[in-house]
Amino acid sequence: MAAYALLSSERPEAAARVVGEGLPLAERMPVLSTTFYLRLIGASAAVALGALSRGMRTIEAIRDNPPTPFAEMMVVFTLGLIYARTARREVNVPLSVLLRNPGFVIRHALPARRKARALLDRIADDPPGGARGFSGLAMLELARLHAHFGEHEQASRRAAQAIEVFERQGAQEALRQARSVVESLPPRSH
Repeated sequence: MAAYALLSSERPEAAARVVGEGLPLAERMPVLSTTFYLRLIGASAAVALGALSRGMRTIEAIRDNPPTPFAEMMVVFTLGLIYARTARREVNVPLSVLLRNPGFVIRHALPARRKARALLDRIADDPPGGARGFSGLAMLELARLHAHFGEHEQASRRAAQAIEVFERQGAQEALRQARSVVESLPPRSH
């Protein structure tokens, strides 16, 4: 959990350190889900730290064998989030790193918008195993993606869906973020 909290607070170096310390122990324990989550967080941190191809290869490999439907949802959401942030150019990657990772550019960066939509739509509308825990977050990411590309009607629709979910969940920070997306959109012309 500490590694996820660090990654969520945009501290990938610290998350990678926690994963590096915890993964060897987790691999010796019979709890598959702990190892799975540490690998997912470690791979996400690798992407954030510029090891783009390695991180994405790891995420794609663990996507093939998730221990639970919730774990599958986590992988799909993580990939969707990486692709959405890549499409919005929020992944701050130096040109030198991109030049060393042409496979990442071709396989992941160029189709990022399309891949983000497909993955996040799945979580928002039909999550793996019916696990709806991340539906609102997927809707919020889709709203941001649509807004970034000037698709205001779709952004407004997804933000409204996210607001509904977050109100039900009592998720105040997420609710604030979804409302912020709505406020950033130009007024509708009638």
